[in-house]
Amino acid sequence: MIILFGASGDIHKKKVYPSLLNKFMNEGLFRVFGVGRTKFTKEEYKNLILKSIEDCFILDKVKEEFVNKFTYIKGDYGDDKLYRELRYILSSIIDEGKEIRIYCGVPCEIMMKIMRGFVRAGIQDLFKLIFLIEKPLGNNYKEYNKYYREIYKYKLIENIRLIDHYLGKDVIKDLKDITCEGNIERIDINIHEKEGVNHRIGYFDNVGLIKDMFQGHIMCIIMKLIGNNYKYLRLGETIKQELGQYYEYNGKNTTETYFNLVLYWRNIEINVNCGKKLQDNKKEIILNYKDFSDSKIINITSSPFDYEYMFKDKLDNSLFCLDYDNRVYWNKTDNILDKMKNVLIEKY
Repeated sequence: MIILFGASGDIHKKKVYPSLLNKFMNEGLFRVFGVGRTKFTKEEYKNLILKSIEDCFILDKVKEEFVNKFTYIKGDYGDDKLYRELRYILSSIIDEGKEIRIYCGVPCEIMMKIMRGFVRAGIQDLFKLIFLIEKPLGNNYKEYNKYYREIYKYKLIENIRLIDHYLGKDVIKDLKDITCEGNIERIDINIHEKEGVNHRIGYFDNVGLIKDMFQGHIMCIIMKLIGNNYKYLRLGETIKQELGQYYEYNGKNTTETYFNLVLYWRNIEINVNCGKKLQDNKKEIILNYKDFSDSKIINITSSPFDYEYMFKDKLDNSLFCLDYDNRVYWNKTDNILDKMKNVLIEKY
């Protein structure tokens, strides 16, 4: 059983519905409830899902069978009525003690409303709940800790899985610890996107690219490469750091949409170049060697099925971020932002 909150959101259309289609093809699918604030008829919700999977080369008959597994429920995330309704529906179709995956494709403050709603309705007493939560959780280390303490109070710490879909990519899973090689001089991590922020500006304006990308995806990559040995990871001189904002950005002038960070792990330079509205789409890791042998380029590919790993029948917990990881990520990110507070944001 799967419940999707924020069911009409962009991430659902790009990643969640295609990933669930793949699960349906590989493992089958019992029942999925989409929950959102938008008013949809049954047909409108069905068409939204079909639109999301239109590029998947599968027979129309199979797609029809897939969308018939979905039911839409409209509700206010802070309204107890929604969770009483969910409790009634769930109790009528599945046995007590069964696992329910709850994907929260919503901002963290709304995710907390959802968790409170389940607790007040007593649903966690009837079923095994697994909350799949998008990172970043909180806006800094202090806020992350506040949310963590509240989740602990509800006795749901063991029930949460913090998502970073980069961890589910084969190329990231296969990254080797480079700390024992001795021949690495520099690592380049380039994450370039042609698209701007677009309709995500409400979220993005309060976060910025460093919190959006560095705290999550990029720290996951770096930690894999350095074998989680974060103690020797430090930011280089401030003069080497760059921040930017593309000309068409219509939010706050203090929000970065581009950054270039120079970090060091021991004597290995790690150059991170990341931005929106750039000339090309490029996601790559480049390992540069001291002996001038050819650099190794690792391309990070994207797939509409990137989220399938979190819906598989058997959940691989190694593909989610632990509390310990997130504390490290936030600690490093907060430290970098503090050191860069006087770096000018240049227009590009």
